[in-house]
Amino acid sequence: MLPSDLKVAISRALGVPAPSVAAHARALREAGYLPKQGRGAAAARMGARECARLLVGVAGAMGPSEAVVQLERFEDTRAEHVAGRGVLHGLGLEGDDVSAVGALARIIEAASDGSMDRVLQEARMRPAQAVAAFEVTLALGPPVRMQVRFNGYQGEVARERLDYASPVPEGMMPRMRTLRALGGESLVSLGRALRS
Repeated sequence: MLPSDLKVAISRALGVPAPSVAAHARALREAGYLPKQGRGAAAARMGARECARLLVGVAGAMGPSEAVVQLERFEDTRAEHVAGRGVLHGLGLEGDDVSAVGALARIIEAASDGSMDRVLQEARMRPAQAVAAFEVTLALGPPVRMQVRFNGYQGEVARERLDYASPVPEGMMPRMRTLRALGGESLVSLGRALRS
């Protein structure tokens, strides 16, 4: 996916104006988190990792000036609490080496290559573990947190849940958190946009 296409897809998925997404992308690119743009055959290609970084940079920050710091905080998270193992295990979201940004990249990649559909379909076939939908919630800190929830049918929530948390910097008091919810459908649409 080209950088311009990724910015449009993120803008649509989050309902954020395109100029705001472009400003966040510029800050992340200047910090080295997104590849430099080129033209024609030399144009940078964006994959699931870059998509996750821009998604966190936009949704995880209050403005472009915070995008890099917040991305670094989310990159520093590790899985803290796991409830359930079916879908989470099938997507490879667990592990000491997986940050919140890495987990988002895996979700987007799974939507892109079709494995998300297969994993969710398998989960729907097991009545005791049926999953209807999923969502990701970002809690802006510090410390920052991300929660991935796979919800059941008829209002059942958190059939499976995985929490990521960043360490609290020494001497820093946690501040009031702003929560940003990312619907599973938005993440799947980003993955499908990568595929096209």
